[in-house]
Amino acid sequence: RLLLDEAKGAGLVVSDAQMAQLIASAPAFQKEGMFDKATYEAALRAQGMNPALFEYRVRQDVLTQQLTDALAQNGYAAEATAENLIRLNEQQRVVAVAKLDLASFRNKVDLKEEEIKAYYAANQQRFQLPERALVEYVTLSVEDLSSRVSVSDGEVEQYYREHTNEFGTEEQRHAAHILIGVPKNASDADKDAARQKAEAILQQVRQKPATFAALAKQHSEDAGSAANGGDLGMFARGMMVKPFDDAVFSLKVGEISALVQTDFGFHIIKLSGIRPGKIKPLAEVKAQIVQALKLQRANDRFAELAEQFNNTVYEQSDSLQPAAELVGGKVQKSVWLTRGQQPSGLWTDKILQAVFSEDAVKNKRNTSAIEVASNTLLAARVTEHRAASARPLQEVSAEIRKQLQDQAALQAAAKQGASMLAQLQRGEKVSLQWGKAQSLMRAQRSDLNPELSRLIFAAKVDKL
Repeated sequence: RLLLDEAKGAGLVVSDAQMAQLIASAPAFQKEGMFDKATYEAALRAQGMNPALFEYRVRQDVLTQQLTDALAQNGYAAEATAENLIRLNEQQRVVAVAKLDLASFRNKVDLKEEEIKAYYAANQQRFQLPERALVEYVTLSVEDLSSRVSVSDGEVEQYYREHTNEFGTEEQRHAAHILIGVPKNASDADKDAARQKAEAILQQVRQKPATFAALAKQHSEDAGSAANGGDLGMFARGMMVKPFDDAVFSLKVGEISALVQTDFGFHIIKLSGIRPGKIKPLAEVKAQIVQALKLQRANDRFAELAEQFNNTVYEQSDSLQPAAELVGGKVQKSVWLTRGQQPSGLWTDKILQAVFSEDAVKNKRNTSAIEVASNTLLAARVTEHRAASARPLQEVSAEIRKQLQDQAALQAAAKQGASMLAQLQRGEKVSLQWGKAQSLMRAQRSDLNPELSRLIFAAKVDKL
């Protein structure tokens, strides 16, 4: 009560929307994951409460919880409030609990078939089945086509020979150069002067090859390599301009080229080393080649068949067999689909819409070929359709019987419990099996039902 007074004084409130959400989300009041009013009312009757009383008590509990949460999360509390909270949380009760066996009440319930039928008739929405369709389907996909492609050893060997560069590293060469630069559009006089200078340096290099690096540092006009003695590092064929590339890959290690003219000027090239290319053996890459050839042919075949597949399912709309024969596949059987189901796997939103279209359901025609994944087409056909309807009584009778028995048992147990309670309150003896006494504290959780714990601490203790 102190907590409740504090909460009200602090202006804390619980809205009707909050109350509705709390009650609807309680598992005890749900059937098949949804709030069920009948279950809610039956559970309350079993506790001797009506909805108004229960909601009043829940509202009080939530208010006090809001207050304690706010205080627990705040570093400041008034001294009087803090003392009250400590005193309340330290309160202790020693209790023994007697439970009424619900099974014994359930066994006494005499339920008539008319009651089951009446409940079924009054709660049709609970037993509704959505619209469903049983479909067969055919797919055309690169993956399926690939599994049916065969590749010969001869084809593998031919591919290996023609694509050797895919299976290893290319030969690389280590070279250095001295560049005497001259623009491509320079005058003939400037080009001749550059050539003469380059020829003079070439003579010095040939006379003393060991001076190549020093001469490169002194004369080369390639700012990127001159400081390193003209060193260009390792490179593969095709990485340099063609005249330079051809000259490098025609030299032997240690050999110095004649003058090589490019758009940059005149080059003197020295080959320093060769790193041979390394090719993986055929046995090591055979599986890779087989897969590549299969995929290539499957893609080509898919492109050829896609339009034919679509035309076949449209032109021969009373059967999927011709389309299956066209692609060398089979008609897949017996898949139940539900209108409004979540798209999953092959069953995309677009194909689900097509399956439940009037043309597919009423006219029994094939759907069009629809792309449901990359390089995958699917066409479906409805073989059986069931409109939205209620599950038959014989299918749900046992479920209804159990629910009504549980409700009747709860009501009987609540009635007997109320009678026993009245006797105990009058001081009369009652035959009950009491459990072992246990100690409870308000601030500690226990195995008891939270509502029962609340009632225990709300009970008067001046007369025990």
